[in-house]
Amino acid sequence: MSTSATKLNQRYISGMESDADADSVLSRVRSLWWESFTKRYKSNPSETIDALDLAMNDGRVRLHEMSNAYASSRGFKKNTPKYTQRVNQFLKSNTGKMFERFVGLALAYALRQANAPNCILPFKAESLPFCHNAKRDSFSVSVNLGNRPLTTAIDADLLAFNPDSKDADIYMISIKSTLKDRFHNVPFSNLL
Repeated sequence: MSTSATKLNQRYISGMESDADADSVLSRVRSLWWESFTKRYKSNPSETIDALDLAMNDGRVRLHEMSNAYASSRGFKKNTPKYTQRVNQFLKSNTGKMFERFVGLALAYALRQANAPNCILPFKAESLPFCHNAKRDSFSVSVNLGNRPLTTAIDADLLAFNPDSKDADIYMISIKSTLKDRFHNVPFSNLL
């Protein structure tokens, strides 16, 4: 059991639980999917972590209600092309961001429940000090293109690591919710 990892996983989850901004991504994850996820997890952990879409589906109707309220609040008339465009824009933009956060939070929850030695944190500047005081430039690669050196930072959505072992591997997790995002990763990976 890792007390450090448990505390860091709880820290990540607590950030979502205490988010007071009703329009934030974390608040939407909490209000639409979190209760369904935790209930399912308590009854069947292994199947729940492999089927996050079931918890997401439980919030589908309310998410659609939010998207319709968004389009209406912008003054668009129902059943018009512009209204439908705004509804779809809301769903596309929010669902992708929410899914990214939801995956990280669900993994942090599962690791916390298992008292695992690893933790999950968002790949953000405020998380890096917990990852053995890593800096943003710690996550960069250098290649030579002919005679020209090129250094670029690698981005990710989440970090997974063992906070008690400086020699343990650090995993960068990228959650891609659209085909476009996944396609862009292929040429970048081939370049490396």
